[in-house]
Amino acid sequence: MSYQVVATRDAESVRLIVEVSRSGFPPELVGRAFEPFAGGGSERADGRTGAGLGLAIVRAVAEAHGGHAKAANRLEGGARVTVVLRDRDNEALISHSSWSQSTSVIVGREDDERR
Repeated sequence: MSYQVVATRDAESVRLIVEVSRSGFPPELVGRAFEPFAGGGSERADGRTGAGLGLAIVRAVAEAHGGHAKAANRLEGGARVTVVLRDRDNEALISHSSWSQSTSVIVGREDDERR
């Protein structure tokens, strides 16, 4: 499985896009992916199981920062989760001196042996 994380910033928000290449969301789950326990702890395509709270927490953090989160399957296979964070007081998140209007990309690969 390979993954890519892209972070971009503009004057109003920070956008994080996480893409994985191996498996997407089951069609019946895409619309409910951010609901707690929506996956029911069922086994994923990679053979692992989860409690079903990860994306619910992601959505809660995004909304706490005036943003939103979206899940989708990629046309070329795999999944994409997009998180947009907005800083309500336009200070801590957006105006921090270490941020510039830029794009950062992290690409990686998880070996099957590390399951």
